[in-house]
Amino acid sequence: MIVEIRLCEVFGREVHLPPKEFLVLQALIDKPERFFSREELINYIQANSEEEYCVNDRTIDTIVKRLRQRLFPKDPALSKMVIQSIYKGGYRIARPREEL
Repeated sequence: MIVEIRLCEVFGREVHLPPKEFLVLQALIDKPERFFSREELINYIQANSEEEYCVNDRTIDTIVKRLRQRLFPKDPALSKMVIQSIYKGGYRIARPREEL
C-alpha cells in the first residue's frame, strides 16, 4: 500500500481508495486476524484522519461494503472471505492463503 496517495494493489490491479475506506483497510491490515469492533474502527478513522468525519456504526458497514466492492469487483464471495465480518461484532482481514 502507498499511504500518501491511498493506493493499494490487488492481484496486480491498482486500486485508489477514498480516505475513510483507506483508513479502515489500513487498520485491518496492520493487525491481520484481529477483529475490530465498529467502535474501534470509528476511533481509528477519527484519530488518523486529517479531516473530521461524522462516522457511526452504519457508516462503518457501508465503508466495508464499498471496500469489498472496490478490492474484489468480480468476486463478492472472495471479498467476504478476505474481509470477514462477525454478527454484531466487527470486522477482520484474513491472512492470505495460497489458494487465494
